[in-house]
Amino acid sequence: MVAVVAVLLVAVAAVCSADCNTEQCVPESDCPQFAKERAKLKSVEKGTQEYKQLLLTIREKVCDRKLRKVCCAPSLANGGTCEGVCTTVPECPYAQRLLAAKKKGDQEAKQKLISSICDKKTRTLCCPRGGGDEGGPSLQDTGNPDPGWLPSTETDECGRNPNEVPSFIFGGVDTKPDEFPFTALLGYPHQSRSKIAGVNQLVDGIRYQCGGTLINLWYVVTAAHCQGQTKPRQISQVRLGDWEVTPQNKLDCNGEGPQKTCLPPVQDFTITESQVTVHKEYGRKSNNILNDIALIKLDRPAVLNRGVQVACLPLDPARMAQDIAVSDIRAGLYNKKAIVVGWGYQEYDPYDGPNQGDFASSGVASKRQQKLEMPILSPTDCTAKWGPEFKTVESQVCAGGELGKDSYKGDSGGPLYITLLNKQGDPWQTNDDAKFYLLGLVSFGSKQCGSGKPGIYTRLESFVPWIRETIGNTTSGA
Repeated sequence: MVAVVAVLLVAVAAVCSADCNTEQCVPESDCPQFAKERAKLKSVEKGTQEYKQLLLTIREKVCDRKLRKVCCAPSLANGGTCEGVCTTVPECPYAQRLLAAKKKGDQEAKQKLISSICDKKTRTLCCPRGGGDEGGPSLQDTGNPDPGWLPSTETDECGRNPNEVPSFIFGGVDTKPDEFPFTALLGYPHQSRSKIAGVNQLVDGIRYQCGGTLINLWYVVTAAHCQGQTKPRQISQVRLGDWEVTPQNKLDCNGEGPQKTCLPPVQDFTITESQVTVHKEYGRKSNNILNDIALIKLDRPAVLNRGVQVACLPLDPARMAQDIAVSDIRAGLYNKKAIVVGWGYQEYDPYDGPNQGDFASSGVASKRQQKLEMPILSPTDCTAKWGPEFKTVESQVCAGGELGKDSYKGDSGGPLYITLLNKQGDPWQTNDDAKFYLLGLVSFGSKQCGSGKPGIYTRLESFVPWIRETIGNTTSGA
């Protein structure tokens, strides 16, 4: 939705002052926002970097020096104030409803969106207290609370980071707190000894040992092998909206000072065995693992916000190919790069016990989410890397094969995303129109991580019919 708002802001410029772009040129006295910035300037020490930056911001607001006019956001112009909070579209149901109506040609809704703009640079709008129309439904309520609904790629209901554009995993790098809001952590029951009142006791807890991806408000998709046969190996929790896993669940934040933004609190969901559906034909066969996919139904619908969003599925292969700029999503992807995301080990010694990485402190292999770009290989190139005894099947994606880079233990079930690609086959880092599609799920790889053997991923496209059938969706969501 961010991209849509960006386009809207550009379109609105035509009806506003040319010097002010999307804002209005009004008398200085009619812009409370400008008055506050002037007042703040008086309290800042001259000569400091903060003073210079604030002074520059104030100067840029002046649109008519002779008449003492300044650029002011429409909702704050003429003495108006934001009777609520300036926030982003994904965090304001009121704005989401207006945006949905605007897409259907509602000009009144368009004007309301224009008048609610707080700051074009931060892409914030004035959101009424309570989200507008107190008690009214949000987009996720009106737009398909049905567990069978799958998001549309045509109306920007999936695959977008609501606030940022993308700028473990063995050999990977840390992501940003809100870079991949579609990615889930899967928790398992774990007992540890702790001294309570001077007495050593067993304490129940959670260990996060697999990943997953949110595909609608009710379902997370993961690998079948993440659901074991015994209670200790069965998924007992899904966590959404986390980035750095900490015992205190502290908020994850970006930036410092006035520019600092934080994710909302994480969302934890209790999961029982009956909520996990493993593909009936999942199993190991002659040096391969087939149909490695499972669906987890949450105990309540997820709440979409800055840290929680829905990824796009390859519901329409032709549309997906167009969105990521390839000829098709099979051979057209060979030698192009996808992105694997997770909290798996950055390094792992199979002889060094179960408490490696950050398990002792945070209950997860790597406490910070990581990402790694890796090339997609053709079946022929994949076999050349693995050896003649191994061949992929149509429902698998082979990716990686670079020394020192790989998805690894703890990343299982996590996402292999793909987005708009440039001419070199690399993911675009600065394009508001890019959507994140879920191309695959981490299935298995070499026991020697980063050895140069590629990883094998469950191809989501092959399982769209199974997903539709499992969640009860009988209509096209593309």
